[in-house]
Formats: sequence, structure tokens, C-alpha cells
Amino acid sequence: MRIFDISTEITSAPVFPGDPPTEVCRVRSIADGDEYNLTALSACLHSGTHIDAPLHYVDGAAAVSDIELTDFMGECAVIACNAYHEDLTGADIEQLLPAGVKRVLFKTLGQCRLTRSASFALVAAGVKLAGIDSPSIAASDDEAAVHRELALAGVSVLEGLTLRHVQSGRYTLFALPIKIEGTEAAPCRAILLGN
Repeated sequence: MRIFDISTEITSAPVFPGDPPTEVCRVRSIADGDEYNLTALSACLHSGTHIDAPLHYVDGAAAVSDIELTDFMGECAVIACNAYHEDLTGADIEQLLPAGVKRVLFKTLGQCRLTRSASFALVAAGVKLAGIDSPSIAASDDEAAVHRELALAGVSVLEGLTLRHVQSGRYTLFALPIKIEGTEAAPCRAILLGN
């Protein structure tokens, strides 16, 4: 069994336009004469690899702390979208998505994201977690619509993945969010187990 770390290092990850930058500050340092090292982190909850809960786009919907942890771990399909240079549609999802898959990660290498019709297709297929290797799962002109469709169906979104070193196929996913009560998102360390 092999472990694939599919997380993005948070301090070097691109920040979504308009979000605050990620900052790491050394508060105490042994090199400066302190007895221990101590570091503070300031970051948007959507920085690097993170989970978007339905609350992100729907007021009153589930926060990250409300979602069943089983949604973030279990069998998963990684789908390479190398041939797609335009955003994925519902018809694309119907062709790409293996039957019965509940967790899916799209390896796009930054070439495409999901349209609203793609989100309809994921919901219709019973997907409960959708992930992508970009800061947002949604096409830029469909940002709110895609997130809202997934949120209203209770689909969690995993964004900011690193999938260059992972082949298409079936894996076991572990992407547990940091426990932060009542928030719309949380950073996570995402890994895949596979051969």
C-alpha cells in the first residue's frame, strides 16, 4: 500500500483573488534565546488544501463541524481530465464518472473546472464529496451557482489539491478537516492510499 500526499503546502499555495494572504510568524525562537520555538499562523480558511462545507454558499446549511467525518474518508475515484481544455459539463461528468462513486477528485492540472450542469450531474449520481486540484471547483463565471448546487445537495467540496503525481483510478481518501466550530471551511491534510 502506498501513501500519496495530495495536500498543497499552505504557505506557498496560491490565494484565491481577494482572500487575505497566508502569513507565518515566529513568535518565539530558540535561536534568539527563547526556551522553545513557537509559530503563529494567519490564513483564510480557504487557503491551500481545504474543505468547503455547504455553509460556504448557503446560510444556515451545515458547517464543517456538522458534517459526518465519514464523508471525508473512504473509497474515491481520481479522474484525469487531461483531454478537457474547457470547463466540464454535465455530459462530461456522465461520461467520466464511474457508476456508484461517492467521492471523486478531478485531476485537471489547472485546465478546467466544473460548470453548473456538471454540479447537477454529480448530485444526480449521488456524489457526497467532490474535489479538484485548483483553488476553486467552479468555473469562474459559475462560481456561486456551482457551489450553491453542491451545497443544497449536501455535497462537500475539497479544493486546492495536488494531483500531478497521482494516476487515474480507485483509492482510499482521508481528508479530515480541522475541527473549527461553525465555519464554512477548514484546512485539511489530504492523502490517498493506493497501489
